Amino acid sequence: MNKDVTFGELLPEYFEHSKASKAESTHSNDKYRIEAHLLPYLANTSLKEIVPQMIDKYKAKRIREKASNNTVNHELVCLSHIMKMAIRWRYVEQNPVSSVEKLRVPKKSPRFLSLEEIDLLLEASRGSHIYPIIMTAIHTGLRRSELLTLWWVDIDFEQGMITVQPKEGWHTKNYKPRTAFITPALYETLQDHRRQQAELRVKSKYVYTYQGMRIKWGVDIGLKTIVGKAGLKDVTLHSLRHTFASQLALAGVPLRDIQELMGRQSFQTTLQRLVLITTIQANQQKPSWPYPTVDSSRCRNCVKLPLLLT
Repeated sequence: MNKDVTFGELLPEYFEHSKASKAESTHSNDKYRIEAHLLPYLANTSLKEIVPQMIDKYKAKRIREKASNNTVNHELVCLSHIMKMAIRWRYVEQNPVSSVEKLRVPKKSPRFLSLEEIDLLLEASRGSHIYPIIMTAIHTGLRRSELLTLWWVDIDFEQGMITVQPKEGWHTKNYKPRTAFITPALYETLQDHRRQQAELRVKSKYVYTYQGMRIKWGVDIGLKTIVGKAGLKDVTLHSLRHTFASQLALAGVPLRDIQELMGRQSFQTTLQRLVLITTIQANQQKPSWPYPTVDSSRCRNCVKLPLLLT
């Protein structure tokens, strides 16, 4: 057993491990949760003195501070992982978080956009710096981190493909590269976006930029403003990923193919979410895609996914 250390003394070693083993966004989010909330509460506490009763008191404290149940649970997950690493590094023998119950969180149905809502969102975002991000999300189902780490060299306009692949300081969710396909409408959007960057003399390897700099933060704020302008509610980048999947499912694309297109490892997760989505949507709309027709001959190899024909 290693020497007795406090929670605060362990964190530099833990953060070094976290940065090397987690996706950049996950590491950053976890680091914020730990430093903002767990550290002030446990900073000078010996790891061996952290017991379930102390963690239950932390839960009660955070609830009094009006933190949501989901937020508190995320913080407990962070603490549990820290204690698991402490066990591996032989600072402690047990994980006290394992016997602490998480708070109940109501399960929400996946948020997806109807065709009318897609049209409203695109119209409200047209001309903004996040319009290309929204278009890419709807047409490819890429995750937030996949969108914001996309490089121009990842896009093959000739073959009509986007390669989502690990980079220094970032990796895909399952550590494996995968391919997303460019539709004709997305082809036009990305080509226009590239021309605009050239006119503004933007020199960045990243596809999505604002005032010449890579977009790394602030997308949620910009999207929230656009969502409000469109008269919509509860729309996030992840909602657009759900929307991509739901449109394919409504068009009759096999679930295994949708799983592959979305980069999911679990078929069961894909099945559970899409059964709910398609059940709700099936009688709400006739499958069609709301974008104006574009000259698809410019992109000879753009994929003709069902509903994504333009």
